[in-house]
Amino acid sequence: MQFKLAAAPLLLPVALGLTLAGCDKPVSRAQQDAADARAIAQVEAVQKIRPPVVPIDLAVMGEPDFTKNNLFGAGCAFVPEGGGMGAVLLTREKRAYIKLGSKVVSLGSDPGGPKAPLGTWEHYVGDSYSLRLERTAASPSVQEELLRWPGRLTIDDPDRRVVYSAMGEVQCGS
Repeated sequence: MQFKLAAAPLLLPVALGLTLAGCDKPVSRAQQDAADARAIAQVEAVQKIRPPVVPIDLAVMGEPDFTKNNLFGAGCAFVPEGGGMGAVLLTREKRAYIKLGSKVVSLGSDPGGPKAPLGTWEHYVGDSYSLRLERTAASPSVQEELLRWPGRLTIDDPDRRVVYSAMGEVQCGS
């Protein structure tokens, strides 16, 4: 019982202080609207923060990649300048393929975009990237049943920032 009696005088000032702390002056509608606008602006500013751009390196696709992922057939390939004979991009009618590290990643075609030879497209979209394969010369040359022309491959991240760009040669055949 002594504890309750000794603590009782301390509880009254604490309770009174807590009660009074919740009593602020009334806020006008304009002041509340301004405070709400500031809070919304702060949230939107945080949501607009984007991670830094992370460039990617494409790996050359070889015979094991073609076999494992069934990449044979008509379509186009992109070989970057200085890349020798190795393709870093394959395009087909419905899918495009790039190799990141040891993993082949596929992107879906964009049939609303510009067409390319052999039923392929110039634009493909995936979960993490989108790509554009553009001609940089008006007419392709024909060599050994392949259409060839200079081109540019550009890959963007989900925020439409370039993470890969290279000039090279586009080769289309079956």
